[in-house]
Amino acid sequence: PMSAEAGSYLGFALLKLQQAEEAKQVLLAALQNDPCHAASQGYLAETRFFLGEKQAAQADLQNAITLSPANGYFYLVRALWQRSSGDIQGAFESIQSSLKLDPGNEFSWDVLGNLYQRQQRNVEAVQAFRSALRLKPNFSLASANLALSLAALGEGSTARQALTAATPTGDLLIDAAAWLAIGYAEEKQGRFAEAERAYRKSLEIDPKLADAWNSLGHYLIRVRRNVEAEEALRQAVKFKPNFAQSWVTLGDVILQRGDKAGAKEAFEKATVADPKNAGGWFGLGVVRSQLGDFAGAVSPLEQTVRLDPSKSAGWAYLGEIQFRSGQRDAAFKSLQEAEKLDSKNETA
Repeated sequence: PMSAEAGSYLGFALLKLQQAEEAKQVLLAALQNDPCHAASQGYLAETRFFLGEKQAAQADLQNAITLSPANGYFYLVRALWQRSSGDIQGAFESIQSSLKLDPGNEFSWDVLGNLYQRQQRNVEAVQAFRSALRLKPNFSLASANLALSLAALGEGSTARQALTAATPTGDLLIDAAAWLAIGYAEEKQGRFAEAERAYRKSLEIDPKLADAWNSLGHYLIRVRRNVEAEEALRQAVKFKPNFAQSWVTLGDVILQRGDKAGAKEAFEKATVADPKNAGGWFGLGVVRSQLGDFAGAVSPLEQTVRLDPSKSAGWAYLGEIQFRSGQRDAAFKSLQEAEKLDSKNETA
């Protein structure tokens, strides 16, 4: 009962079982038995951080580092806390200290790779994740992260191989995001069949991932499978009702099949979801004009060119509606702007 070592392991186990209050009491007792027991001090820091006692947790972690300055694990813990608070530079310094003391810790390499990812330094991230996987080949989280960085570098096929060979992490968000990133990379490289498989794999893992439904919808439009695209986009806005870009694209698809009222509803929802999305206002102006509501089309088209002055089509449609409404001077200026931005704009 006086063993601080046993108390530290018990406290750590209780923390992993999310029995944090009980873990805290066990670890405090361990430190009463041995005030210089660094592991108990470190685990107490993690427990207090979990309980939201962050100031006390920071003090406990510093005590643990003072007691055992060569223990790389404590610097790993500090890096994780700094990352979660947005202190990326501090996290870099801590994780580098951790790896200097313990270069054989695969988790530290994974954290280093993730920090590189956050700075869009994917070449360095790939190196870090591969270091983690050399130490632990079945490290599924590092495999998923490696796939994300490879996909960001445009290496979709290599990313797919890395992810296919790995055991799923069990975290739907990470696994689905990795396949989604592979889909982006494959589509960008023109490997459309592989892109579709990756998007569908992402949705197989997380059927409620709106970004994957949106990407699948865009891909299906690209290959002219509009019926399937409409269904995919409807799923995207079902799971993410404020997804403005999905509403815009859905409106375009609905309008292409001639359902002007349905398209108008989709564009209206896009403008509500994101009033700064020029595409929603443009679509709403166009569909109102097609429904004969020329007066109602002017305001959305004016909003379009305010939000995106470089959109030649917005100026052209605005000019057309102004002309139909008898605003010839305003129409002339709008059409001149459209032609200046795109000399091949047929509408202008």
